[in-house]
Amino acid sequence: LRQLSLPDESLRRAAMLALARHGGRAVTALVPLLDTGSAAVRQEAVEALALIGAEAVPALVKVLEEAPPRGSRSENQVAGAAAALTKIGRPAVRPLVPLYGDAEAAVAREIAEIVRAIGGQAITVLGEVLAEPDHPHAVPAAALLGAFGDAGDLAAPPLVQALGDPRFNLRWEAKRSLRRLGQSGLTALLEALQHPDGNLRWEAAQLLLALPDPPVEPLLVSFQSDLASEDMTIRRRAIR
Repeated sequence: LRQLSLPDESLRRAAMLALARHGGRAVTALVPLLDTGSAAVRQEAVEALALIGAEAVPALVKVLEEAPPRGSRSENQVAGAAAALTKIGRPAVRPLVPLYGDAEAAVAREIAEIVRAIGGQAITVLGEVLAEPDHPHAVPAAALLGAFGDAGDLAAPPLVQALGDPRFNLRWEAKRSLRRLGQSGLTALLEALQHPDGNLRWEAAQLLLALPDPPVEPLLVSFQSDLASEDMTIRRRAIR
């Protein structure tokens, strides 16, 4: 640990790699270093925690959980934990989802930034959460997918599928996230107009109609198809 504060970068790097090789046993010693006065030591601690990987995730998530105003973790610790979680990538995503659902605004923004920086792997994990029947944290997972406005082609499909979920709160959050994705979710919403679930088709159509430039022709085809449905509810909605 003392070698992490040496001026020689090669010695610091060697010490960091040695700590990382200790795996989870080194996490308890490394997390406090995220709050040290030396920026170089803080960065080496981030790198070591990232190399440890999944074993470091619970302690790093706890740092975010204890960020102000709920806890007293310092700004440096929170920033360091966020940086390490981002570098760890996919293994960090699932543990962040329940915290996002219960976090204060500042921590929620930090978590959204982490998953957005992880990118496509985070979208895959969040989609897997939505696909699991009755997953207790499906709602915050849907909310996090709405943060991927620059990757709506990947984030929108699991959200569109969630429009057919029996849970109202999940459907509501999925719609909210799809509205946030906007035009970047267009392809998935257009494909949903062909879905066999009439309720899902209707929700997709309403989201398409809310776009600044709605795709009129596919919507007309969908509504005409619904007018021929044997389900009276679907026919009435198409008329409206």
